[in-house]
Formats: sequence, C-alpha cells, structure tokens
Amino acid sequence: MDKGLYTSSAVVSGGLLAVMIFINSQLAHYTSPVLSSLIAHFVGIFGSWVIWKLLSNSPKLFPYASDAPLWSYFGGIGGAMIVVIANITVNSTIGLIGSLSLMILGQTAFAILFDVKGWLGMTKRELFLKDYLQIPCIVAGSILIIFYGG
Repeated sequence: MDKGLYTSSAVVSGGLLAVMIFINSQLAHYTSPVLSSLIAHFVGIFGSWVIWKLLSNSPKLFPYASDAPLWSYFGGIGGAMIVVIANITVNSTIGLIGSLSLMILGQTAFAILFDVKGWLGMTKRELFLKDYLQIPCIVAGSILIIFYGG
C-alpha cells in the first residue's frame, strides 16, 4: 500500500471515530456510559465477525501470525475504557469537539513516546522539532475550543 492510501485511510478512520463517539454518547445520554459501551462493543464484535467472514480469505488484508505476544490480545480493554470515558466527556460541558481535541492530544503525546522509546516492541524512530511542535499547537487549539468556542 502506498503512503497516500495509508493517509486517506487514517483520515477516514478519524472521521469514523468522531461519528462513533457521537453515536455512543447519544446512547449513553439515554442509558449509561457503561451500558452504551457494552452495546457498542457487542455490535462491534458482530460487525467484525461479518467483515472477517467476508474478507478472511485474503492473506494480504488479514495476515495471521501465531507468534503474537499475549499482551496484544488485550487492546479491547483500552478500547472499552476509551468508549466509556468518551461517553462521559462528550455529555459534559466540553462536548464532542473538546473531547476529540483532547483525545488527539493524548494520542499524539503517547505516539511520540512510543516512537522515541520503542515501547511494546515498536521500532524506535528519531523525531524532529516539527514532531514535538504538534503538542503545543494541539494544546493551544484545545484551549481555544474548550474555553473560547461558541
């Protein structure tokens, strides 16, 4: 896959994340953050199963490595926590845009740490000043959104 396809896939994924958080937070508004997270994950399991059944014959799309580390199977725990926390924050005074801007801040900060430190087996990358300048820009944007937004 080329860099353009990866880039556009990441942008689409971000858009889907915003839609998912909005839908889940609406369900949380009428039920509870934990119940809406549970429902979202069961729907996700079913959706993933359908996609897997339809596309699992493609080793390029679904490569399988039996030597995956045990800890890599527990990513869903973090996903569940993200959904619950997002359901709470979106229904608060900071709203969807404030929640998403702060999530981007957290993702960027931890991505920098993973790249620099090579945590959990990631390949270490050398970062440049422009990589580190993202954080103050995101903080400034988050402050503007949360405290000075309409």
